[in-house]
Amino acid sequence: MSQPGTVDVGALWKYVTDQVKREITMPSLWRSMEAAKPLVVDEDVLVIGYSLQAADLMGLLMDTRNRNSVEQIIERATRRRIRLQVIQGDTLADWEAEKASEAEGARIQQQRRQQTTQTVAAGTNWEAVGENLIRKLGAIQNRSLSSVQGRFMAEALEEIVEAYDRLMPAEPAELDERAYTRMLDRICERVGIPSALIALMVQQRRSGA
Repeated sequence: MSQPGTVDVGALWKYVTDQVKREITMPSLWRSMEAAKPLVVDEDVLVIGYSLQAADLMGLLMDTRNRNSVEQIIERATRRRIRLQVIQGDTLADWEAEKASEAEGARIQQQRRQQTTQTVAAGTNWEAVGENLIRKLGAIQNRSLSSVQGRFMAEALEEIVEAYDRLMPAEPAELDERAYTRMLDRICERVGIPSALIALMVQQRRSGA
């Protein structure tokens, strides 16, 4: 966080608002900026807050074009590239709560990405099995050649057979069959083999034919 006294956010925001009034003929944007309360420059972010009563004026500053124009004026004034962030709330405590919420959201997203990666690596559903195979095919050189695709399919069949025995119930429901078929369709799109033929080859391999 920027050190106290480093930037006089009140003076900065007044200057920026005055410049916007000179350069942009949009009274509604002027009113939006006048209703905003500058809170702090946190690293390279100028935080602007709106009270609950003024929340309906936030939208104009959140508009990409308006925000870009304001940020350009801020950069001219400070000789720094400072991003504008608009929040609901007009105290530093509101900003701290907003940062905590953003950090928690980022943590959850990262956790989901890790879970997805683990699911794909483990092949714990048909989508993950298909993703694994497609990644392997994508890493093979000359994968557009039929001979290369044939070798890939020979290896892929082994994995599909193993996954079939692991994932497919003894009496598959329609959802099971559809998930399996979607995976086969994704593979066949890339190797030019009908999905029904891949399914037949899997059954033959499972039966020892």
